[in-house]
Amino acid sequence: MTGMGIRVAGEQSITTHVPQGGYIQSVDTVFHETFGNELTEKWKHKTALLTTKIAQHIEKKVGHSLGEMSMDLGIDKNGDIWFFEANAKPMEFDEPNIRQTSLLRLLQYFRYLSGFVPKEVKS
Repeated sequence: MTGMGIRVAGEQSITTHVPQGGYIQSVDTVFHETFGNELTEKWKHKTALLTTKIAQHIEKKVGHSLGEMSMDLGIDKNGDIWFFEANAKPMEFDEPNIRQTSLLRLLQYFRYLSGFVPKEVKS
């Protein structure tokens, strides 16, 4: 998992799209407000585990590795996690830290696929 971002729907809105009144919020802020300090890490771990399982399932069904994927999930008032969609090749993220890490991970993945193993650098 490269990163996690949260979009919150605007007042009286069902959409989280920023141009439609939604806004970006930090995972820690939302999880702390929703689940409390003691359960935040548990929920972050639970969400990360679920997204990994969903990605593995999708790749198994399509028959090949997609290499990169983003997912839209929701958590309802009962604490149930809902999967809305997965996007192969999302390319861009609103959060600069996720964007930077995603580019690095893509380079690492391409190197892995090529079989390139760099020679040990001697200092």
